[in-house]
Amino acid sequence: MTKHLKELHLKLDAFSDAFYRRSSLEGLVLTLAVALSGLLILGMVEFFAWSSSPVRGIFWWSYIVLSLGVLVYSSVIPFLKSRRLLVRMTRREAALLLSEKIPEIEDKLINVLDLETGEPSALVLAALDQKSAPIVRFQFANAIDSLLIKRFAWFNGAVIVIWAGLWLSNSAVIDSVTRVKNYQTIYERPAPFEWIWENDSVEVRHNDPVELRFSTVGEVQPERAQAIVDGRLLPLQRSGKNFVLEIPRLRDKLEFQVEGAGIKSRKYTLIPQYFPVLSGMQIRVQPPAYTGLEAFMASSGNFNAPEGSAIEWTIQSVHADSIFLKLTTDTISLPTQKGETSIQKNVYQSSNYRIILKNHTQNLGFEQEYSLLIQADQLPVIEADWLDEEIALRVFGSVRDDYGLRNVFFQIETNSGYKTLEQRSLSSTSAAFRFDYDLSSKNPGEVMRFRVGVTDNDGIRGGKTAYTAPFEVRKKSREEIEKQRKESISGTGTAIENFEQQTEENRRESGKLIQQKKGGERMQFKDEQQLRDLMRNDAEQLEKAIEALEELQNTLEKSGDEEDQKKAERLEEQKNALQDLLDEIRELLDKNKPEELLQKAEEIQRKMQERSRELKTEQRQMEKMENLRDLLRSIDELQELEQELGETETGDSEKLEEIRDKLEDWEKKAEKALEKFPEMQESLEDKKLGEESEKAREEIDQAKESPKQGDAQKKKDSAQQRMKKMQQEMMDAFMQMQQQSAQENMEDLRQLLRNLILLSFSQEKQSDAAISASVEEVLLRQIIVTQQKIDLAAEHIIDSLYALAERVPEIESKVRTEALRMLQRMDLAKQALRSDKVPNFGGDMKASMEHSNELALLLDQILQQMMMDMGSEMSGDQNCNKPGKGQPDISELLDQQKGLGEQSGQEEEGSQEGDQGSEGKKGSDGNDGDEESAEAFRRLQMMMRQEEIRRNLQEILRQQGREGEGADVLELMEEQERDIILGRPYNELQKRQKEIEIRMLELEKAERKQSQDEERRGETGQQRKMPASAQEEYIRKKMEEIERIQRSPFRFTPYYEERRQKVLEKLSNDK
Repeated sequence: MTKHLKELHLKLDAFSDAFYRRSSLEGLVLTLAVALSGLLILGMVEFFAWSSSPVRGIFWWSYIVLSLGVLVYSSVIPFLKSRRLLVRMTRREAALLLSEKIPEIEDKLINVLDLETGEPSALVLAALDQKSAPIVRFQFANAIDSLLIKRFAWFNGAVIVIWAGLWLSNSAVIDSVTRVKNYQTIYERPAPFEWIWENDSVEVRHNDPVELRFSTVGEVQPERAQAIVDGRLLPLQRSGKNFVLEIPRLRDKLEFQVEGAGIKSRKYTLIPQYFPVLSGMQIRVQPPAYTGLEAFMASSGNFNAPEGSAIEWTIQSVHADSIFLKLTTDTISLPTQKGETSIQKNVYQSSNYRIILKNHTQNLGFEQEYSLLIQADQLPVIEADWLDEEIALRVFGSVRDDYGLRNVFFQIETNSGYKTLEQRSLSSTSAAFRFDYDLSSKNPGEVMRFRVGVTDNDGIRGGKTAYTAPFEVRKKSREEIEKQRKESISGTGTAIENFEQQTEENRRESGKLIQQKKGGERMQFKDEQQLRDLMRNDAEQLEKAIEALEELQNTLEKSGDEEDQKKAERLEEQKNALQDLLDEIRELLDKNKPEELLQKAEEIQRKMQERSRELKTEQRQMEKMENLRDLLRSIDELQELEQELGETETGDSEKLEEIRDKLEDWEKKAEKALEKFPEMQESLEDKKLGEESEKAREEIDQAKESPKQGDAQKKKDSAQQRMKKMQQEMMDAFMQMQQQSAQENMEDLRQLLRNLILLSFSQEKQSDAAISASVEEVLLRQIIVTQQKIDLAAEHIIDSLYALAERVPEIESKVRTEALRMLQRMDLAKQALRSDKVPNFGGDMKASMEHSNELALLLDQILQQMMMDMGSEMSGDQNCNKPGKGQPDISELLDQQKGLGEQSGQEEEGSQEGDQGSEGKKGSDGNDGDEESAEAFRRLQMMMRQEEIRRNLQEILRQQGREGEGADVLELMEEQERDIILGRPYNELQKRQKEIEIRMLELEKAERKQSQDEERRGETGQQRKMPASAQEEYIRKKMEEIERIQRSPFRFTPYYEERRQKVLEKLSNDK
């Protein structure tokens, strides 16, 4: 067989396979068309015919047989032939089909197949091969078309659409098909309507009334209806579209039907039920032990309980055969014993639960739903705040939990996470905490992150921990701290200045208004409003001042410095005083009493002025202290630079350059700090600090650049020595300035004390004069004139006191308050004098004198303390018994004693002149009391100077160990003090003065000799013990002096009488 002939055979066989496959597919489509259309025809026929069951059976099976026949003939047989399971057409028959489908082939293919029969020769085969070659080129598969399949597909689609429409419209045709399919079932034609029982439930309690409701569904609705009950006809009542049958009590089983328009319903049965009843329920809740809560009884089925609680239900029921507790996760059947049952269960989550009661006649029975809300152990709550005190971090706050706390802890963040610094155990539901963390070892600029955590005692899920948000703390540098401090002080100073200015303006305006109303004018509404506006302005200024003080107080508290803490405490006192005044103003403004407002206005303005003075004094003290801090800091910085230079190697060029730059910056800071202290700056001019600093910097440069190690070390040591020298010179100048300032302050305080004593004399005289002034008009005018002078003197004393308080912190608010009380009583005295209430004037002046005396005592205590402090500061190093550098020596004390003698001589001459003219003056002008007061004051001055000299000499002798050598001169000085205050004649005082000078001259010579003896330098002089006979003589003289003072004819004022008693007490104690 040739190649082309063989290929021709293969193509014919493939064409036969494709032909049968297409025939099988066409059969399937044809079968589907027959099945769908046949079913539709059956449904239509049955819809109109309502055939009997046998007829519907014939229809159904005929449809099945026809569909299967079409399927087998048109699809199954061709499919089997395509699989070569049945006899199929021959190649010649295939060639005939191809000739019909492909006209170009005609009968060529048939001829080739005919010639092929038998055993053709080689020549015939060659001819066949030549004829089959052009036939092979045709594609036999193109001869098979699908036109029939497409036509049947469109037909099937149309039938499917019809079926979909019928199904969606719920057509009766669908029901007809169902009847044909279920041909064995007997169907009846539907009635025109159908009875529907409308009751939702057919469960009726025994003996309960019941109402049965019926309705109809269909094309027709009956006009009347009746119920057939046990053969009886009961009419139904019409209610809208429904029919109702009412039964008063249902005692027995009831069977009935409903009939209307000849159409009956099916039979219904109604049986009375014995429903189970929940007669009672108790719920006991036992919280977990860790909560610390006691067991309790729930008030109803809806209740709350802590997580993990053991809950016990006790249920009572009637007519219940079985009881169920249905929870979210499971249903628990409870045993019933005489109508009561109980169950206990631990509950961990919220849910709705049901109590279900059932009996043998009713499955559903009673069912009630309740809610159970489980309160889970909440996360503990932590509230914290922190205060950066520059050198320490203070973290404080509170923690709380619903059931209890386990611990609270303080953590710092590290590279590996948070590290616990401190932990504290807790056992309550709430607690306060405070953690302190030292920042002094941290480097400036270092940033740290902290947090606080708290853990509760959750016994169900384990302890839960809550944290604060992490907070960052940055260690501020010293420069930043000082800058913040200065800004705060500066801001407070500005607020105080504004307060002072506004207070003064308000005082002037209020003063004008008050004076007008004191003249007898009636208080008008506009005047009241003006006065209220002024007071509101005062209140606003007080609020601003309080806010500024509070800000400064916080800044000072953060520093950790002891002095700053004291300042903060003083600021707290000032703030409280301002707040009290603010509350007083607000209370006055809230009242609607114009007369009281006017009466209190002057007092309020006085208090505002007092507070303004207090704040101004406090401000200037702080400014002075800040200047001192800057100065001392510059000295400390120089010392640190000197130490840093000493620790630096000569080969470390970068470090030396850094120190040189720091030294240059220090020089600028030091110059700026010294500008605030002209006295110290003047004393340092000859020291030439600037030149020394420049030379030190040059030597540091030379040490850095020197190639030789030895030369570099010498230059570095030289620069270090210069820096030490500069530091020492600055410290010496500072100590000298402090001592000089202390001496000046003490001198001013002495002068203030003298003026205050004179004021006390005048106040006492005014008080005494008021007794007789009410009957002598001339004396009353003198009192008024004198009172004006006293008022001016008192104002001067107060101004001096505040000015001195700016330099002397020891004059605290207590002293200033006493002074202001004195002024207040003097103001009351002036008001009484204006109102011609002379007795009241005398009492107020006496009270003001008492305040003056009390103030004098306070100032005297401050003066004594300042003298003691100055003596201790001047005592020098405690390891060396030499006098301090700034303390006066014996020669200086001798000069002071001589000056006191000269004053005594002058007083002696004056007293002689006074005696000659006293007879003519005494009684003529009435100034004998003034002379007496002036004389007492002069003697007081002399006594205080003598006392100061004695104390300084006693301290010097104590330091030198020469107490025994100076005992006699000290005794003479004490006698001189007593004679001065007792009013001894000046000529007697002069005699003892000469003796004191001689003894002091001997001590000076001994001191000079001691200073020249190198072996005795720095050694403690041995105290010489007084012989027993000398001691007895000393005691005897003291007793004589006591008796003499007690018999003294000199007349003292009450204040000096008190001083005299103190002298007596001192002498008695010395005994």
